[in-house]
Amino acid sequence: MLGAITGDIIGSIYEFNNIKTKDFELFGEGCTFTDDTVLTVAVADWLLCDNADLADRLAHYTYKYPSCSYGGMYMEWVNKWDRQPYDSYGNGSAMRVSAAAWVAKDRAEALELARSSAKVTHSHPEGIKGAQATALAIWLGREGADSERIRQEVTDFSGYDLTETVDDIREWYYFNETCQKTVPQAIICALDADDYEDAIRNAISIGGDSDTVAAITGSIAEAMFGIPGWIETKARSYLPMELSEVVDQLVDCVGEKLAKDKRVLASNFDAKKHRVEEWLADNITVIREVKSILLCKFTWEPDQYGGRFNVAFDGVEHPDSFMFSLGGSDGYTDMYIPMFHSPLGVPASFEAIRISPRVERAIKNEIRTLFPRIEPFGLNRKTMKETVSGTPIHERLPDPDALLKTVATISDSEFKIRIDVGSLPKK
Repeated sequence: MLGAITGDIIGSIYEFNNIKTKDFELFGEGCTFTDDTVLTVAVADWLLCDNADLADRLAHYTYKYPSCSYGGMYMEWVNKWDRQPYDSYGNGSAMRVSAAAWVAKDRAEALELARSSAKVTHSHPEGIKGAQATALAIWLGREGADSERIRQEVTDFSGYDLTETVDDIREWYYFNETCQKTVPQAIICALDADDYEDAIRNAISIGGDSDTVAAITGSIAEAMFGIPGWIETKARSYLPMELSEVVDQLVDCVGEKLAKDKRVLASNFDAKKHRVEEWLADNITVIREVKSILLCKFTWEPDQYGGRFNVAFDGVEHPDSFMFSLGGSDGYTDMYIPMFHSPLGVPASFEAIRISPRVERAIKNEIRTLFPRIEPFGLNRKTMKETVSGTPIHERLPDPDALLKTVATISDSEFKIRIDVGSLPKK
């Protein structure tokens, strides 16, 4: 479900400021989680808690996070003592459904859990169908289905027209909060993508109810491609601890279910195990014992408050760039190993290079030392200023000049960092 949450965060600043392009800052200034995230977590919490009442869970999280732009009809429902379904066919049923597809043991259960998650508010047939179509696409992605199989099965189930392309949709699409004019478009944005990030860029680029379109697209793209590590880390940095803990609990729950379900394991992994192992052997670079490491070719991307750099191991430069990004919850700069996606479907994504924990830790330490630490999340007791997930990076810089100096330093093409592996701690 982190795929939905990430899409919501990225799309939050474009909901009422549509852009018809895929060229934009992924985590733009002002990004934050909205009602899409809160209610996605509420549904997950409901699924994790035996005998929980979904209406109570939705209301609990809504009251806990009241300033997240909830819909008017939904808030009227929340504030009633006797909460009855209000026959909605809005896209809220689809935006919050993703956890249902992850805890389900099979297709039938995914559809039934989706129906149950929707009907408490969105009792209209189109509202239920929107949730079920989204859950079906996620479940099929989990099973390793390719985009054409997902397109065909979701079409057969829902009757949605999924024949348009993202470029077609971008030409005519407008702001619409119904399932009928959100879910098909969001599904297409995932099916026509090359990876998770591309899917989110598709979703934002068509306009409309951007955070919800991206949340639905992201939930499907996560199942199809996986989420790159740096994007997951960045998205998590926007979440309060309580919401992040529910995400972790769902991950643990899904892992336990998969471990117990031999049929799912067989369909997802065992049938492709030999092909996956062969493919990994041909495509992942394994760095074994090295004597020296060189960090070089740094680039700075000001819109992202991060950039890229290359690494040479014993004089041999790896072809894929590593990434770094300011903005971690602890204030330190994060480093990300290059990722790529397998054409085999399951598992979906892999690190392109495999290095020892000692070497990875050494590179991370150099990057953290290189860049000034920014204000971590929490209350600064000296200034009494609180830093939260939505605080812009420039407001978290205690010394902007220090960052400018570092950027000037790494922009020199001759700048390099050498690491003597022999001098590193053994553990």
